[in-house]
Amino acid sequence: MEQPLGAAVIGAGIMGELHARVFAEMPDTRLISIADIDERVARDVAGSFGVLGTTNLEEAIARDDVDVVSVCTNDEAHLEPCTLATRAGKHILLEKPLATTVEDAEKIIAVAKEAGVVLMVGHILRFDPRYSGAKKAIAEGAVGEIIHMYGRRYNVVASGQRIAGRTNVAFFLGVHDLDAMRWFAESDWATAYALGRRKVLAEHDTEDTIMALLTFENGVIAMLDTCWAVPMGQARTLDARLDVLGTDGAVNIEVRGEGLRVVDQQRTTSPDVVYVPVIGDRQAGALRTQLEHFVECVRYGGDPCITPHDALQAVKAAAAITKSLETGGPVSL
Repeated sequence: MEQPLGAAVIGAGIMGELHARVFAEMPDTRLISIADIDERVARDVAGSFGVLGTTNLEEAIARDDVDVVSVCTNDEAHLEPCTLATRAGKHILLEKPLATTVEDAEKIIAVAKEAGVVLMVGHILRFDPRYSGAKKAIAEGAVGEIIHMYGRRYNVVASGQRIAGRTNVAFFLGVHDLDAMRWFAESDWATAYALGRRKVLAEHDTEDTIMALLTFENGVIAMLDTCWAVPMGQARTLDARLDVLGTDGAVNIEVRGEGLRVVDQQRTTSPDVVYVPVIGDRQAGALRTQLEHFVECVRYGGDPCITPHDALQAVKAAAAITKSLETGGPVSL
């Protein structure tokens, strides 16, 4: 039996802790180390798994028993840990987006290619059965030729407040749908035109809402509707949909609770049953499937289903939306 791959997790926030748990539980991996800029967070999260916790990235990454690195830092802080990982010859699973600038995204791709390591960006919708089912139907011709797509992704205001202007809602939320729509269209982006409004999150120097009209090189039109200023009373933090209209049919995806509702004396909630549910005592769902796919690519030499070019295209689209907001006009990609 092959030895489990040693894993390091960089960034011990919400996603980092989830990655750490999956690596600790999968039979093909062994969690080795966790790094975070906050010493207390690094120590506490690492302590819960009985592994090394540190603020020193090189200490966490460069160990001989580390084979793969999950980068779960803030979106704008991906370049440094990815560069360190490639220098150490470690394979990289990077939480979306690839970066928050095209320049950083291209640098990450270049250093990974030069080092010959696997680079996979975690666009988790690729592992959501609703979105993968839609892709299958489209690929089999169910909708004919795609005419247009509409993607919506709303989140509660606490999300926008937590990010506090470090990036915008198109990068943080919309990048999911930008990747999914391009996956469906099988074409690169051509143009973007966006409008935004600041009210609830104005003090954080970011838009509450960004709406963008985009085109693909093959002529498909797409509308992206993103908001992270939804009142906290919403039953579920995420409200999303993706509609595809074609010459012969349509596909409609709706993400608003997944058939589970919990009501107590204070409020109604819809717990997640798709992305990170716990079944028994193990982390399950789309995140685990995503990490399993990455580990299979590293172990057996396959190509990730999300290529660096795919991830770069999502960054380019989000960057074009951001530039359109600044210039007030359409932007060519």
